[in-house]
Amino acid sequence: MRRYLMIVLVIAALVISALAFSSFPDPGDDSPDVPETAAASVGTAPTGTGFFNFGGGLHGGDDGSSDGSSDGDSDGGSRRTTAPHADSKLGRFIEDNPHVSTDDRGAITLDASVLFDFDSAALSEGGKESVKSFMEVYMEALFDSNGETEVTQITVEGHTDTVGSRAYNQNLSEERAYAVMQYCIELHPVLKYYLAAKGCADDYPVLNPDGTVNMSASRRVCFVTE
Repeated sequence: MRRYLMIVLVIAALVISALAFSSFPDPGDDSPDVPETAAASVGTAPTGTGFFNFGGGLHGGDDGSSDGSSDGDSDGGSRRTTAPHADSKLGRFIEDNPHVSTDDRGAITLDASVLFDFDSAALSEGGKESVKSFMEVYMEALFDSNGETEVTQITVEGHTDTVGSRAYNQNLSEERAYAVMQYCIELHPVLKYYLAAKGCADDYPVLNPDGTVNMSASRRVCFVTE
């Protein structure tokens, strides 16, 4: 009887030890207990609309981040730019040309009324001449004598005034930006690796001092460098 009791106690002790050991975590598994749905919840950021990258992203950045600046006329929906126009020859060209200016980002702005006929997205003959003369000095500012540049992308932005529907202005601004981009590439094929076109519609109108929209100044094409 005493032997039987000892056997029972030993068996009970072994069972209790086995149960206690199985309750400890596996020291080799230190991964957190995360539900499968949480692990599969990673997504991608949406891309913007009205943006064309001719170079297929070879030199691209993102399409529409903003530097958050605002001076009443526009940040154009793009980032803070570098300023190749600090070059004296380009600077003199801008200063001497009443239809060319710069904004607070350092972007160079061309008056759309000089480039396009009313309600048109086709570059006029005079517009082509204006773009050609601008690009001659712009390319010298962008590229050194060895054909090298610190610029990684140039976004051509189209802007309209506030007349008409948002959808109509979006389409017109995209087509105008694309037309200028294509002509620049025709003049200087190397730019196909750098240029992108973006339509901004009437989202960033130029304002007069009294807060009203300057319709003429709002119709413009901007060259934004990165």
